[in-house]
Amino acid sequence: MSKKNYVKLNNNNRHLSLGNLFRILKEEANNKNFTIQSEIFCILFDIDSISDTTVNNYCTGVRAINSKYKSIYVNWRNKYKKDETIFKDIILNIIATIDSKNVFITRDYFNQSLDVINSNQKFNKVCLRLYNISKNDLEVTNEFSSLLKKLLDSKNLYKFFIEVLFFVILDKKQPVYIEDKFMDTLDDFLYSSEVSSDDAIDFVTVQLKGGLWSIRGIHELAKKGNPYACFEMGSLELYGQVAGYPRYQESFNFYKTAAQKNHPNAIWALGHLYYNGFVGSKSREDMKKAFRYFNKARKVNCIAAINSLGTVFKEGNIPFIQKDLKKAKKLFEFAANKNYIYAMNNLGNMYEEEGDFQKAILLYKSSASQGESWAANKLGEMYRIGIGTKKDLKKAFNYYNQATQATIYSVCFWAKYNLAHYFYENGVPEINIPKDINKSISLLEECTKHDIYKACEDLIVIYYNLYTKTSDKSLLEKCEYYANLYLSKEDCDDKIIDKINKYLDNIYIKQKSKIIIKK
Repeated sequence: MSKKNYVKLNNNNRHLSLGNLFRILKEEANNKNFTIQSEIFCILFDIDSISDTTVNNYCTGVRAINSKYKSIYVNWRNKYKKDETIFKDIILNIIATIDSKNVFITRDYFNQSLDVINSNQKFNKVCLRLYNISKNDLEVTNEFSSLLKKLLDSKNLYKFFIEVLFFVILDKKQPVYIEDKFMDTLDDFLYSSEVSSDDAIDFVTVQLKGGLWSIRGIHELAKKGNPYACFEMGSLELYGQVAGYPRYQESFNFYKTAAQKNHPNAIWALGHLYYNGFVGSKSREDMKKAFRYFNKARKVNCIAAINSLGTVFKEGNIPFIQKDLKKAKKLFEFAANKNYIYAMNNLGNMYEEEGDFQKAILLYKSSASQGESWAANKLGEMYRIGIGTKKDLKKAFNYYNQATQATIYSVCFWAKYNLAHYFYENGVPEINIPKDINKSISLLEECTKHDIYKACEDLIVIYYNLYTKTSDKSLLEKCEYYANLYLSKEDCDDKIIDKINKYLDNIYIKQKSKIIIKK
């Protein structure tokens, strides 16, 4: 019988595991050479000694954690329900180990309150990194990830770390075998489609041999009609990762090849291209094609298609399909229950329109906890203004920041505008956000490159004010540039143009060389 290959649990950010916890503690330690795995293990389990080999086996994931060590935490978890302070000495010891430059163990060190733990910056960094890993671990439930986020937001690092310890020691499965993990995922996918397992294995083999983004290998496999490779190439073309810019017809061709082998998401993607006008002209016939593709994808259990059908019924913008909010809501609910984040956003938006802000917030939080940028920005808006919840500028700031962490293909650039406009341009002393003009300019200029033209107004104001202080004429050129950039927008706002012209009029008074724009 061939030996199974196991997933290493101490060298990646995909598993919330004992090994990755130890790795992060060591990486964040002031003195990495003296932060030894066996010593950390002894601290965590309150034992005198253990062999380095045993700890290494637990950390790499080659062995399951011995039941005698698990039993310690089973016992402690029961005691913790009655006395939440039982882990205080253990965590203080951990902090002293990783933050040796700032923490010294004195006679009274272990008599300190939990505030010392919750305010330690080094420990905060450890917890933040652990939370980020939790979002990538498929074994971590949405409920548990939300709990960790709540504890982290409230700066309750003590409880956060304890919850992580319970998970990595008692709940996290190890060893994790590569074959088992792959086949479980593959079986789930194949059950809901008609594509073959051989195609899937060929695709994964190319990725493993050529690296995660082996575009050349994937492209060669796509030429042979492999549906997985074709879908991947279709997505790469859609986001401009092949030629440096989107090529919608090439994307369509790849998706169509994959769809011919009943790849569920490829069928949906063809509808997506038609519905959004990336191919065709959004004519009556094109919109009918979009609906037919969505419906066909729904029949092979594509959750994205169910969400898209919800959008169709909500908007009523396809010929012969009447607007039906009840049907739309039902479809969004079905997809949201399958953990589809965009359906959570759409359903939340419907609840918001109905005035049920509490349900909307819960859905947005669930979506944002999985890294969805639009939802995080939406929560930032609700907390900043006080919509459906108490106004909380600190939470608003945190959610806006969270929204900006998404990839360039999914980030909501309005979050960057909101950070610049509401927080950095003037600062917010009440939550200790200092004024930072340079950061504000950087965010706003990035926004103008992604169709957030309102940022032009902010930039003109900032550069004008800087000019009045420095008389630097290059700043006037920037004012003119952003004025013209805003004017290039098809649906310019007359009120904004009037504001811009007032600033440019002031420049004329000072410079006697008038620059003005008119709509």
